[in-house]
Amino acid sequence: MQDYNFYFNNKWLDSFGKVYVYEQPSDTKINEDIEYVEVDGRSGAYIKKKGTYKDRELSFKLNIIDKDFYKIVDEIEHWMTNIKDNRLVYARQDRCYIVKTVEITDAKKENNDNGTIIIKFRCEPFKTNLEEIEQSLNNK
Repeated sequence: MQDYNFYFNNKWLDSFGKVYVYEQPSDTKINEDIEYVEVDGRSGAYIKKKGTYKDRELSFKLNIIDKDFYKIVDEIEHWMTNIKDNRLVYARQDRCYIVKTVEITDAKKENNDNGTIIIKFRCEPFKTNLEEIEQSLNNK
């Protein structure tokens, strides 16, 4: 089990007790949207850079080790749907993204003591300012 954590909506994931990030997003890079236009009489395509970028999608698979699995899932769902601060920080303190939507999927109780859940964040493509939550991050 890796020691991953994330901060969202004024709370750290590990504040829920025995909830662990089993799998976190890979370090994907974003690329500018580009259109390739084939032009008759020209070798190769004409490349039109649009100056726009797609949203960043981040998916976390969580492992919940608790007999009250569904109670913890309900608490996490409440945390994810009653958003007061839509900033997400994970893996490093310089990774802060503005969350646009949250999707909770695949809540599966595996046995009496544990289960998994997947949380998918759709975020703005670029990192944002951490100044307002630096104190909380430093205290952590």
